[in-house]
Amino acid sequence: MCDSSLPVDLNTARELIRLSELYIDGTVKLSTALDQRAMQMAAMSATASSALLLFGLNQPAPLSLYFILPAFAAAAMFFFVATAALAAAHPRGFNIAGSSRSDWSDIELAANLSASLMEQAGHYDIMIKENLLVLNRNAGRMRVGYLFLGATPVVTATTAVAAYCLF
Repeated sequence: MCDSSLPVDLNTARELIRLSELYIDGTVKLSTALDQRAMQMAAMSATASSALLLFGLNQPAPLSLYFILPAFAAAAMFFFVATAALAAAHPRGFNIAGSSRSDWSDIELAANLSASLMEQAGHYDIMIKENLLVLNRNAGRMRVGYLFLGATPVVTATTAVAAYCLF
């Protein structure tokens, strides 16, 4: 928390609170946008995985191994993409701006408004750091999904060539 013993102008403290609340609001908006992208990626990948599995299962064996193995490989890759995307969008705690009476200690309430606002700014600083940690963790999960998505054509093509050479 901030050192409330330092004298801070009331208008400066109010501006710091305003800017902190804007920053927290921005992290909430980024988190919502990341969740939307993750859910879209998960839905697209799950659909593609299901379609490829059905395609592979409906091929007459044994001559169609050229189609079955690459379809299963691509389905598995899309499954991994969907799993990573769902991990990024799972529900988790996230801080929002604002406070309630229970957020303020009796010491903060007894202090002058500037000192109390500086304590609140210190609390917001912790909230911002926690929000950024959650955002970075979920962005990392999305990066894993994008890596699997980018590798899907390579894995599928490699599997198709291997199936052609082996069978």
